[in-house]
Parts: sequence; structure tokens; C-alpha cells
Amino acid sequence: LVYIPAKEIPLTYAHDEGFQYTPGAWNTGVKFDLAGLPDDKAVRAKFDRLVKGHISAWDPVAQQEVWRVQHSNIWNGGLLSTAGNLLFQGNAEGEFVAYRSDTGKRLWSAPAQTGIVAGPISYAIDSQQYIAVAAGWGGGFPLSAGEMAKRSSGAINQSRVLIYKLGGEALLPQPKNMQRGQPEPPEL
Repeated sequence: LVYIPAKEIPLTYAHDEGFQYTPGAWNTGVKFDLAGLPDDKAVRAKFDRLVKGHISAWDPVAQQEVWRVQHSNIWNGGLLSTAGNLLFQGNAEGEFVAYRSDTGKRLWSAPAQTGIVAGPISYAIDSQQYIAVAAGWGGGFPLSAGEMAKRSSGAINQSRVLIYKLGGEALLPQPKNMQRGQPEPPEL
């Protein structure tokens, strides 16, 4: 199977005819003002439910999806599949999760105290296997999606590398208070 971390983001996409490259800026050439959220709260609530993600296990020979794990949020992490029938992914809800590769059944999870965007890796030292993932909330969606990005319980950045091993018992320390004031802008 091929495992696909999918993002479901409906939006209006249009080329910005007046686009000009600006050094040091986010240069997409896209008219993002057309992709704004609707003003009507009822329509906005319906739209909010459409923005989500999933893992799709795809059979490339049969050309069909075999199983799917639906996520309530987007901006979930990359995937690692192992020869031991495990599939690992961090998610936008601040969890690191192991699934059965053949069925998608959730087997284990651990709190990460932050969203996880990166894909995990596996390595061994002295015949002991480890799974590591760079944890932290960030990327294009949290920078540009405003309130849509804030609805995730993992939408706080506690950057760190998390490393797991079979039988490990260590726990993360309690999260620090990440409340920060707004910096004073420099003079123009």
C-alpha cells in the first residue's frame, strides 16, 4: 500500500494578474483575498466542517483506497511505515499516533503538547529501534489561515524532537505558559 497524508481545503484559487515579485515577501502570485472566509456565521460554520485531513491507504495495483483514517483538522504530519506493520503520524491535535499499516486501526498514541507537521524517522542503536519526530506547529497553513488554524488543540508551538522506543516510560514535562505579548513594532 501507499500511504497518503491528505489535506482537504476547499477555497477559491485565482491567479493574481498584477503579481510582481517582492524580495523578502511571501510571493505566491495567488489572489488570497478571494479565499477568505464567508461573513455569514452559518455559512462559515458549514465551511469550517469541510476543512479537514485524512490518511489514505492506497492500493496502486487495484487503483483504489483500501482504508482511511479521517482527521477533524488539517495540517497533520508526514507518515512513516515500517516492516513491522506500523504506520506513524503526528497530527494537528498534538498527538503522535501508531496505526496498523494493513487496516488503519489505531494502536497507540502519546501527547506531544503541540501539533506535528514533520514526518517521523526510524533508526536503531545497538539493536534498539527508535522512532523520532520533529514536533512543532508551523508552516504555511498556520501562518495564513487565521482562525481556521487556531481551532486545532495542537495550535501552539512547543518545538522539540520527540524520540520513542518500545517499553519507554518517560513523560513530557508540563507545558510552559506560552503567553507572549505583542512586540513593539519598529519605527517606519
